[in-house]
Amino acid sequence: MRKTQKKLLGLFGLLVVVAMTVFAAYLPGPEASAVETTVTDTIKVRVVGTDPLVEVTGMPSGSVVTSFNQSFGVEYENVETISATIKYTDEKGNVYEAEDLFGDGGLNVHYCPGSLTLDNINFKTGEYTYSYQYYDEDDEIRTVTGVTGQLEHYGYGSYTMTVDGVGYEGEEAEPDTTTFSYIPAYGETYSTTNSDGTTTNYVNIHYTPATTDGGEVSSIKVVVKDANGEVFTIGPFSASGDGHSNIELPFADYDLPDGEYTIEIYTYGSDGKQLAEPYTLHVMYEEDVIYVPSTADTGGFFQGLNISRTDYFITGLVTFGIITIAGIAFLIQNNRRRAMATRGVRVASRTSRSLSAKKTTRSRRNTLHKKKTTKRRK
Repeated sequence: MRKTQKKLLGLFGLLVVVAMTVFAAYLPGPEASAVETTVTDTIKVRVVGTDPLVEVTGMPSGSVVTSFNQSFGVEYENVETISATIKYTDEKGNVYEAEDLFGDGGLNVHYCPGSLTLDNINFKTGEYTYSYQYYDEDDEIRTVTGVTGQLEHYGYGSYTMTVDGVGYEGEEAEPDTTTFSYIPAYGETYSTTNSDGTTTNYVNIHYTPATTDGGEVSSIKVVVKDANGEVFTIGPFSASGDGHSNIELPFADYDLPDGEYTIEIYTYGSDGKQLAEPYTLHVMYEEDVIYVPSTADTGGFFQGLNISRTDYFITGLVTFGIITIAGIAFLIQNNRRRAMATRGVRVASRTSRSLSAKKTTRSRRNTLHKKKTTKRRK
């Protein structure tokens, strides 16, 4: 019985650890902040033993780019074929089927320890070019350059790029994915305190101007709204050549009450036409300061506590230890009670036998006495 209890206790503790570990594994990570980047995205295929491993680096998921020209790289070893897909979601939320960048079968590189480069993807025209290296039949490295392709769906919106590798015997690497958005501009707010104690609020706008490669923005307009509609407008003003504009937001000049406001950033091309849907910021205005409130937590209560997966695992181990110690203590206490109960039964049994023996002795004495009395009378 004791062994069965210990096994059940251990199994329960193990289930607690497994449950918390699984929960931690599926806990969503914190969202990446929107940052402008035009660096080359490097996608490496490394080898651990004979299994191909795909890793995407260089552009964190959730990044925002404002240039329509982007480059990606692929490094590979011990991989027979390389494949890549890209899926597009437009500004209205329409999702399009993923497109193969290198054809249905991918590129056969024959384990060549070289590189593959998506030299440029133009998200304005959908055109892209790439170069790669491969082993020929004589095991000599051959380089192919200037291969072109055409995306069917492209433009402002969000993209998901997935790269995969397959080994010589068909071993599939676990696909790795990066996501990013291409929009004409985005911004963030900040406030400064002046020497006289007053506060000045700004919106810092990031974009790629039309005067530089990959840019389309010629002018910008900022509109501030409350629940009833437009409050004030700034611009249109010319886009700066360095791709940044710090615009003062005169909330105090309009004697605006504390509350929620919306800041919309409109962008226009050289022809004066609006480029895309406005980039929108939802802000709070309190005591002369504007700020972006915390967004709704999509990861549940535990994610809001900023607890890592390691913390969950350690917590599971600690919980298991506590449960095990409590269980052992319970078993020891239970065994003590059983021992005391057993001793009590033994004492009672001995007492009962002693009393029974005394009664038997008395009965025998009475019988002998009666026999002796009877003989004397005769």
